[in-house]
Amino acid sequence: MGLAYFLWPYQDAPTLYLLGKLLLLIPFFFYLPFHFPRSSERRILLVGALGFVILAYLSCFWSLAPFRTFKHVTEEVLLNLTSFGAAAFWAAQASERNLRRLFKVALASFLWVLGLYLFFFFWWHFTGAPLFPLDRGPKGPLSAQTLFFLLPDLHDIILNRQNLASYLLFPSSMALAYFITAPSGKKFLKGFFWFLLFGGFLFVTAKRSALLGLFIGGIFGAFLARRYQALLILFLIVISLISLVFFTPLKRYFIRENFRLFLSGNRKEWVRAGSIPLRYYGLPFYLKYIARHPLKGIGFGRFNIKTNPKVKALAQKAHLGHAHNVWINLALYLGIPGAFFFLLFLGAKSFIFWQAFQRAGPGNWLLLGFIIYLVAFWVRYQFDDSFRYATSALYYLNTGLGVGLSLRQKEK
Repeated sequence: MGLAYFLWPYQDAPTLYLLGKLLLLIPFFFYLPFHFPRSSERRILLVGALGFVILAYLSCFWSLAPFRTFKHVTEEVLLNLTSFGAAAFWAAQASERNLRRLFKVALASFLWVLGLYLFFFFWWHFTGAPLFPLDRGPKGPLSAQTLFFLLPDLHDIILNRQNLASYLLFPSSMALAYFITAPSGKKFLKGFFWFLLFGGFLFVTAKRSALLGLFIGGIFGAFLARRYQALLILFLIVISLISLVFFTPLKRYFIRENFRLFLSGNRKEWVRAGSIPLRYYGLPFYLKYIARHPLKGIGFGRFNIKTNPKVKALAQKAHLGHAHNVWINLALYLGIPGAFFFLLFLGAKSFIFWQAFQRAGPGNWLLLGFIIYLVAFWVRYQFDDSFRYATSALYYLNTGLGVGLSLRQKEK
């Protein structure tokens, strides 16, 4: 189980995380006979997952490239849900000793990725060249600040900023939960340190939707745990970061919009106003297509996302490569029924987390961490859609562990 955390974080290594998913077939089929759903929320979880898988495979028949779509559905839906099930079954059955081992391995994997980030940064900064030749890398020298913030997009062996932001949401959320629930003293400082470490690297990605998701998830978590001192500290951190962005040269990495054009009232001008206005300009084109074809999508998978002529025509009108919202994209690729079954699956997970947290009480940092992660992750994906490849694989693994621990807490 822990091996998957080392296999999956790299954007340009699909063979590695495909191998990780295949390895999880073994615990999935080993534990499956012992954990057939017995409660209503588990049955809803199963119905949502099965409905999502079936509709994803049905979309192969209306895709322009059925075989390629079949391959992508198998990798991105079936094997991801298998990873989710394997993690849930394993966590529900594992000994306390093995769970502690897994937590240490997962932490080591996240620290390994941060270590790689720093290694490649210092190598490039002091030698003046990347460790490996990069076709799309800049030819001239870079300032240390620019290199530090843009390194993930320049070095293929490290996650790009989109995926790295989603990847770091999990340790940031868990560290934040530990910080929120820890009493004053060494545990409080320990939680604060881990939160600043992972949250600091999340800040370096400059992905505002991920930072917003973590902030909203943290507020929600602090209210659930009734820790208002931690809530105050969280607000002070956010105010400090906003001030740092607006009153220092870091502004250019975070503010990429012309809000005067956005607020002018001329919708056609939004195309030239930057990231956020452009998305508001383009989303209606995708929504209109879904309204005209509510039951039948265009097909699932990378081919349909990138090169399907229908999507390319929509992207040309919308001036967006894709709709920057997971729900809109799911409805576009699988129809509204596909998005419904995925929401059913997500809703059942959320209810399982909520029930477990209520039973355990506000001091249970582990369950609180999964709730913060779930909120933060889906706030982020209301504004983006890189919910594919390594990002989706790790999401299913993380939430599978959360569901398994929640059911374990209920039964034992």
